[in-house]
Amino acid sequence: MIARDELTLYFASNRPTNLGGRDIWVARRATKGDAWGPPEPLTFLNGATDEEPSWISPDECELYFQRVVGITYHIFRARRP
Repeated sequence: MIARDELTLYFASNRPTNLGGRDIWVARRATKGDAWGPPEPLTFLNGATDEEPSWISPDECELYFQRVVGITYHIFRARRP
């Protein structure tokens, strides 16, 4: 998913450096015409199971994401000041 300003991209990936399963990653760019920068994992949200972003607030202060708990997905919310 892409942030409202189209400068930040959140996605799930099972890249080799993940913590387990799919993790949430973020890539940024300076302007809409620029290429995306190298992705970085959101390590403070990622765990040993699958995580996947599902919604970001317009100010990017709230992120809803899904995580596998047992055999089902649960929805979590992360907030920053």
